[in-house]
Amino acid sequence: MPRILSILLSRFGLFASNGLMILLTARWLGASGRGEVSLFLATVSISGLIAQVSSGIALVYWMPKYGHHRVFKLGLGVQLATSLLLGLIMGPWYGALGLLHHLTHLFRYFLLAFNRMEEDAAVNVLQGISQLLLFAAIYLYSNLTGWLHFALSFGISYCLSLTLSVILYIKAVKSRDRALPEMDWKSIRKYLGHGMEVQGGNLLYLSMTRWLFFRLEQVGNLATTGVFSVAIAAVEALLLAASSLAAVLMNQVAHHNQEHQMKEQTTFIAKISLLITSMALLLVVLVPGDWWAQVLGEAYRPLGGLLRILSPGIALMSLATVILHAYSGMGRYRVNLTVVLVALVVSLMLSSWLMDKQSGLVGAALVASFAYSILSILTIAWFNRQYRMSWRVWIPNSQTFLTLLQYVRNRRLFS
Repeated sequence: MPRILSILLSRFGLFASNGLMILLTARWLGASGRGEVSLFLATVSISGLIAQVSSGIALVYWMPKYGHHRVFKLGLGVQLATSLLLGLIMGPWYGALGLLHHLTHLFRYFLLAFNRMEEDAAVNVLQGISQLLLFAAIYLYSNLTGWLHFALSFGISYCLSLTLSVILYIKAVKSRDRALPEMDWKSIRKYLGHGMEVQGGNLLYLSMTRWLFFRLEQVGNLATTGVFSVAIAAVEALLLAASSLAAVLMNQVAHHNQEHQMKEQTTFIAKISLLITSMALLLVVLVPGDWWAQVLGEAYRPLGGLLRILSPGIALMSLATVILHAYSGMGRYRVNLTVVLVALVVSLMLSSWLMDKQSGLVGAALVASFAYSILSILTIAWFNRQYRMSWRVWIPNSQTFLTLLQYVRNRRLFS
């Protein structure tokens, strides 16, 4: 239970810092400036996942049990080479900042491989808070213009988090409790292949919505992209509870071989996640468009309507997030890869029709909501079929609250 609370608190801190960063960039840089920031973040994140797919580096849950440092070294070398190549393609600014981003996440994955979830969460929170403070200071006290305020704060904060991640990783390696076994090239290829499947799924999931940023820039302008990116960032931030609980569940399944308990734990945690996410969504969708216009600027008046369109998909995603993390913990990465690929294809097929028939913003929100919903329905259906369950088990009821209360009292949510 203390681990869950620490992860939730760290995620809440990250949620607060990221939320403030979204508000500040939207308010201070305007919709067009926010559009530049969102395109930069999408480019860096997608390029980072491409580099990780090429190297096979992933959330290497199995490494403390079966892995060898040869895998780390090989993956690190390939990722560095790929990141440098992508940097040359993207240009000096994007390339340098992208490389910092890629390496920081790489060493954070290594921390997860050694079951250092609290340390990984601390690095993540440090990066978010430091970037927020740096952005505010640079914006208020420098003569930089445009999105360069954000780019500079991004670079400095990631330098800090990369340094801390490397230090913590070295400490984890030195304190491991047993020597890792030797591995031949066949085994290494097997693990790198699993890593490529994991990061391939992550890449497709991110692309499912981020490609809409670039599409909106084509059919609209940077301001349109900025407004839509704020809507996406806001609803994805509301998956805080789902991602926090799912990460702990995944870690438990991966490190402690608890697949026999996975069915019961997954359904229960998914229902709790749905409850929390739905309550948060309800508060957000009730905010009128006039409020967003007053706080962020007139360009953000459509934000309320966009959030209402995205809400059903995000509510379903709170269930799917838990299930997909459970599958990852069991090593069934192709399930994740398959459902996300189908959702991405649906997104691509719907975009040309919806974004032509509807206004750019509304059409993009509909495409994203449909993609979230399709992904979630497929994931739940897959789980139901495997364990012969009905759809009704995912609906929270009075027993859900009683069970949660009992778990909290006994401090054994993940026992």
